[in-house]
Amino acid sequence: GGLPAWLVENANVKLRTANGPYLEACSRFITALADQVRDMQVTAPGVGGPLLLIQCESSWTCGDDTLAEQYLGELHRYVNEAGIDVPCVNNNNLWQSVEGDIDCWSGAHEPLSTMRQLSSVRGTQPRFVLDFPTGAQTRWGDEPTTPAEPWVLQRRLAEVLAGGGQFNLRPFCGGQLLGFSAGRLDDAMDS
Repeated sequence: GGLPAWLVENANVKLRTANGPYLEACSRFITALADQVRDMQVTAPGVGGPLLLIQCESSWTCGDDTLAEQYLGELHRYVNEAGIDVPCVNNNNLWQSVEGDIDCWSGAHEPLSTMRQLSSVRGTQPRFVLDFPTGAQTRWGDEPTTPAEPWVLQRRLAEVLAGGGQFNLRPFCGGQLLGFSAGRLDDAMDS
């Protein structure tokens, strides 16, 4: 999942939650990354750069608003304190949100109704599908899956646009490895 081995091997670390050692590692990473990209923000003084927005977490849900505020709120705070001031987005499918984030969607099922839901619940925010899959995610060693028919993808993308939304196509938006190949995928995740 993109986490360094030294972090995963630490018995005191609980991943992707309001755990002190994990949040400390997140803080160090966000600060170091911000030092490298701060001047690349479109809001940077002078010319500005190509960085339009950021995302602190991806597809994170827990069903506990308090934990969400503790964890996602800390990540958002680290980003702000590091001098990143472009908008922050999430794709938690409206499970949990943090004040200041733009709530977005992940997936390709029923996109028109999803865009309508986003406009009704978050009427003042843009409607984004941050992770629109163009095919099923695979695991190393699994047999290839049958890709979706092109007309199915075209129809779903048209529904996003008809609902006033925008989209990022997976694998082009990230999360995949070199050459658009699959990486490790947990059994608990959707395909």
